[in-house]
This record gives sequence, structure tokens and C-alpha cells, in this order.
Amino acid sequence: MTRMQAPAKLAKFLHYVLGHSPAEFGLVTDGSGFVKIKELLKALHEEDGWRHVRRAHLDEIVMSLPRPGIELQEDVIRATDRSRLQAPRPARDLPKLLYVGIRRRAHSHVLERGLSPAGGRLVLSSDRDFALRMGRRMDQQPVILTVNVQKAGDCNIRFARFGEALFITEALPSDCLSGPPPPKTRPQAKRSEPAATPAPERKPGTFLLDWSADEEKHSTPRRKGHKKEPAWKKDLKHLKKRKKKFDKNQLS
Repeated sequence: MTRMQAPAKLAKFLHYVLGHSPAEFGLVTDGSGFVKIKELLKALHEEDGWRHVRRAHLDEIVMSLPRPGIELQEDVIRATDRSRLQAPRPARDLPKLLYVGIRRRAHSHVLERGLSPAGGRLVLSSDRDFALRMGRRMDQQPVILTVNVQKAGDCNIRFARFGEALFITEALPSDCLSGPPPPKTRPQAKRSEPAATPAPERKPGTFLLDWSADEEKHSTPRRKGHKKEPAWKKDLKHLKKRKKKFDKNQLS
């Protein structure tokens, strides 16, 4: 494959993903046909032969091909030809259950307060395995929650369908959700303070010796220059002085 063939082959695949069937890859376009580039790359990395694709490869397509077939705007991308791209449509004949993957750290919060995504759009799937695949794009071990569609309808929740297996809604209350119980958090063990050494029992007629003064006396180092001179050294010096004085008197 030549250098020009590689961008052309990727551009052709992106034309299919973005312009024909984004739902097949777990992608949902906005009203203008855009998807986030980081979401596109996550989907491509699940496909054999496209795990190497990075943002630089998308830029290369736009710069090197006269008809790239894609359009980039900051952090989003879309197909230039969207004539075959279907928009989300009101969902009819809904399945009884839908599935959604969430991050593990949000598990307890979601079961307590429901799902309300920051982007205002919640994507679910009628296929549990496909929900797991999409969930792994944000967490390697996502928690899969089950959505009771009938309960959601009783809460006036409306769904839009995108493709065959994807469904879109804005939020879901906790009453509609079920899943595995969140892991219990272990309470942190309190650090035990070291026990104080009890004072020795003092019996009548006895007293306790205080060794601290004696230890301090022996542990204090002697100062340099104040070593006591041995007695034999003093006697030797004294004899030398007497001999020197005697020799001097003999010579005089």
C-alpha cells in the first residue's frame, strides 16, 4: 500500500462510519451530523485494522486528498455527504429492557439518584453485549445497568431510536434502574495509641532509686583538652628537670 492509498482507504471507511451507519459502531451524531473525534477514535480502535488511527491520520486525510469526504472542526468530525444518514426518530415498539454501561465510581450515586449525563443525552442499547462494548470506552470494567422501559414510561420518559439497537433519552430516574449492588466500603481502622508504661508499685517502707543522674554523669562526654595526666608522666618530667639542673651545676 502506497502512502496515498493509506489515507484514501481510511477516508472511505470513515465515509461509511459517519455518513451511513454510525449506530453500527455505537456512535450517535448531533443535529448537524457531528460526532466527537475522541469518541470516533475509541470506536475505530475496536475494529481490526484501524487500531492505529490517531488524530494526525484524520488531519492527513484532509490535507492530502482532494476530496477527503470528512470535515473537521476543532474536536468534532462529520461526513461531507450525509444524504444516507438517518436522524433519530421517535421509538415505537420498544423492547421491555434496555441496557447502559456506567463507570464503577458512579455506581452508588446512579443507583441512588438516577442517570443524568452532563451532555444531556443518554445512549442505551437493546443488546447487553453492545452496551458493555460502549461502556468499556469510558471504564475497562463498566457496571451494566438494566432499564425497565415500562417504569420509564410511567415516569414520562421518552426515547428516540437511532439505528437498530441504540436508543436515546435525556435522563433516567433511579426507580427505572436495576443492577448489581455497589461494593461495600470498608471502614478505616482507627490507629491505636501506644499504651503508657504503668508506674511501678511502691510498697510501704521502700524507696525507688533514681538512676537518671548517674546515667547522665557517665554519658556526658569529656571535653577535649582537659584529660588528666598520669602520675608516671609527672614523675618523669620532674626527674628530667632535676637532671638538667644537676648537669648545669657541674659545668659551672
